[in-house]
Amino acid sequence: MAPEEKGDEFWVAERDTYKELADHETDLLNERTNVLLLYNSILIAALAIRNIGQYLSLVVGLSGLISTLIWLYLGYRGSSLGEHAWNNVLESEGKMSLALPHTLTEFVLHRKQTRWSVFGWSISASTYMGIVLPSIWAITWLAVLLALCGSHQLQGRT
Repeated sequence: MAPEEKGDEFWVAERDTYKELADHETDLLNERTNVLLLYNSILIAALAIRNIGQYLSLVVGLSGLISTLIWLYLGYRGSSLGEHAWNNVLESEGKMSLALPHTLTEFVLHRKQTRWSVFGWSISASTYMGIVLPSIWAITWLAVLLALCGSHQLQGRT
C-alpha cells in the first residue's frame, strides 16, 4: 500500500508507536545516567580516602574512566535513537490530515525554540545528560589519572 493510500488511523498508530519508543529511550537514558553518575560519585569519594594506596587509586581511576566511556557510548546511542524516534513522530504526524490535532509537532517545535543556547548551539537535555555530562566526567577522570601517575613517579624518585 502506497503512503498516500494509508489513512489517518495508520499514521496515528505509527506516531503513537514512535512516541512510545522516544519515551522509552528517554527513560533508559535517565536511568543509566542516574546509575553511572552515582557510581562515578562513589569512585571519586573513594579517592578522597587518604590510605587507599597508589595501586588501588589507579584501579579506581581506571574504573571511573572506563565506566564513563561506557556512559558516553550509551548516552550517544540513546540520544541518537531518541532523536530518530522523535523525527519519525513528526514525520508521521505530518502525514495525518490537518483535521487531526498535531500536538506533538507543536510540542517539539516549542521545545526547540525555548532551549538555551550554549556558545551558539542549541543543546537538548538528552544531549546534555548523555554526551556533555559524561564528557566532563571523562576529562575529570583523565586529569585524576594523570595526577595519580605524576604523584606515583614523584614518589618513586624520592
